[in-house]
Amino acid sequence: QNSYSAFIQLMPVFIIIIVSVITQLMATNPPYSLFYKSSIGHVVSRETENLQVPYYVDKNFEKHYQGAELQELEKTVEKDYIDYIQTSCWKEKQQTELEIMFFTIFKSFKNKN
Repeated sequence: QNSYSAFIQLMPVFIIIIVSVITQLMATNPPYSLFYKSSIGHVVSRETENLQVPYYVDKNFEKHYQGAELQELEKTVEKDYIDYIQTSCWKEKQQTELEIMFFTIFKSFKNKN
């Protein structure tokens, strides 16, 4: 009775571990990266046909992506690139605004003394 009770209590932990292991085994690397990443094999440089966005793929990329599949993937690459640029611009704008605010506060503090 005690060992059965202990097993039932540990069941959620076992389930979490099993699901975690299965998820890791099923996870695959994305077929491209916006940056050179030798750790996952993205070392071959390419550009999208439409916007000439640079991206990196593995050596076997062309065997798996051709025609319509390649066009769809390149649309995704371009969307990811646009998202990346927008996020970078937003971060830079925030940083600039913080610097201006800091400078303004510092200047007003300095003028008081």
